[in-house]
Amino acid sequence: MSKLLIFVSTGRCGTKRITEILSEKLGDKIIIKHQMPISRIANIIGNVMFIFGGNEKIKTCLFRKVIKGNSPMVIVDPLISMILPHNYILSEDVFIVNIHREDAAFATSMFKLSRSKVKSFIAHNFFPFWQPYLIPFENLFSSKIKKKYEKINEIKNDFFRKTYNSNNNFITVDMAEVFGSDFLSDLIFKCFDIKIVISKEDLQKKTDSTTIE
Repeated sequence: MSKLLIFVSTGRCGTKRITEILSEKLGDKIIIKHQMPISRIANIIGNVMFIFGGNEKIKTCLFRKVIKGNSPMVIVDPLISMILPHNYILSEDVFIVNIHREDAAFATSMFKLSRSKVKSFIAHNFFPFWQPYLIPFENLFSSKIKKKYEKINEIKNDFFRKTYNSNNNFITVDMAEVFGSDFLSDLIFKCFDIKIVISKEDLQKKTDSTTIE
């Protein structure tokens, strides 16, 4: 198995900007993937399995559509965070990084996205299991929706820590550290033995997100 770096998160943790930075700095040396054709269905199935129980065959089938070929790869896609197969979790060639964000900040950002992007609005209001425990139209009508998103953030990050800490290369890191230190460049060197320079300007630059997290 080639080296594989997977960022898992609840979304709204700067994954689009990470993708932009690494795509620019690594060029064609490493394959960088953000949201893919399989991402949306993987997100829904992952949340269903989170609630009702996982199935390794389903996870493996979905993940094979993400991993194509045998090239080193970085996956920065929150929507596939719940479907990592057990054999990948246990592989010494796989590095799993859980980026987390303070509950209230995540909730505010996710709610804002769900009201500013049409695709995100549709996903959060019409797709059952787009988020675990979020029911259709709750985003639209509940006065406590931000509290619900805070709880979702807490639950999913707890799942990531408990499920993926058996990976020997597992790291959990705050979003603020990712964008306020040399964390990314150090991580790429650790995973792929490739030196890159990421400036403070690179890290602080905003992205116009088009994701539907």
